[in-house]
Amino acid sequence: VLREKARRLDAVLLSFWISPDGSYLWVVTPGAITPFHLPPEKKITRLVDAWNTLVQRMEDPRESADPVARRLYDVLLGGAEQLIPPGSRVIVVPDGALHGLNLEALVTGDKHPHYWVEDVTVAVAPSLTLLDSRLSALEEKARGILLIGDPASSSADFPPLPESKTEIQNIRALFGPGDATVITGAEARPEAYRPAEPGRFALIHFAAHAVANSESPLDSAVILSQGAQSSKLYARDAAAIPLHAELVTISACRSAGAKMYAGEGLVGFSWAFLRAGARNVIAGLWDASDRATAGLMTRLYQEQRRGKNPAEALRAAKLAMLRGSAYRQPYYWAPFELFTRSAPFAPARVGASR
Repeated sequence: VLREKARRLDAVLLSFWISPDGSYLWVVTPGAITPFHLPPEKKITRLVDAWNTLVQRMEDPRESADPVARRLYDVLLGGAEQLIPPGSRVIVVPDGALHGLNLEALVTGDKHPHYWVEDVTVAVAPSLTLLDSRLSALEEKARGILLIGDPASSSADFPPLPESKTEIQNIRALFGPGDATVITGAEARPEAYRPAEPGRFALIHFAAHAVANSESPLDSAVILSQGAQSSKLYARDAAAIPLHAELVTISACRSAGAKMYAGEGLVGFSWAFLRAGARNVIAGLWDASDRATAGLMTRLYQEQRRGKNPAEALRAAKLAMLRGSAYRQPYYWAPFELFTRSAPFAPARVGASR
């Protein structure tokens, strides 16, 4: 069944299992399921923590004297390298500390060190059993984009994001007059989300602050303008509103989730929108730069309008940042991952550029 799923998805499936006594990676291709033994949880967690420290210092792991990004690649993927050749499409099911790691930012290559994102296109799934290779007729009928963000600040804890307005304007300009619904400023209240009928959109984009709640993950929230009761659109409320979107993007810090559940992955906003029916969700693992994120998101939608699917478009946006800007360190481009439940590499439905 899993080999057939890999064939239908046209992808290499990587499923990790992290445990105190020893860990495993299963690599699923159309031809075989191959296991690899990995170190115990303590060693992997120590390496992931060191990698996160390096990235948060805004260093370039390719040039750093600290070899942790290369060591992590060797530990996690080195044994399976021949099964994941350059040009592969990869779907990763993380476990344990790996939920806080973006594999794309690991370093490979002996003669020419480079990030793994330069070799492969990556998506993240909560589990292989929940991953679906089919597309529904309802998804095919969804069209256009819903843009929500640049809210009026209601608290000193969540100051205005100067670049969120530019981000929304730039994305809006890529779509025709009847293809975009924009809710910003004081109108971008939590109670505005349901009446906008999000189920009819192929794309939904939030540009705002977010907070992750590790104690009660479904109380994680996107921070919008002050509404009748709150400025928070809670994950639990978003999960209850059915979607048919190809992609929901949460352009916010720490929007992916804060607590891991076996078989469900990180539970928070990414989980909520996948549960609501979105095919894919882009969300952040850590605090992100306002200006760098605005540029990344604009490029993401430019690539989609050129016909790339969400996974390919996100990779193209990251590569553009990595190769041609002041934001080439992973701190700026690696927080955002694509979480998927269905066909992340299927042809895009948003049409060509204007």
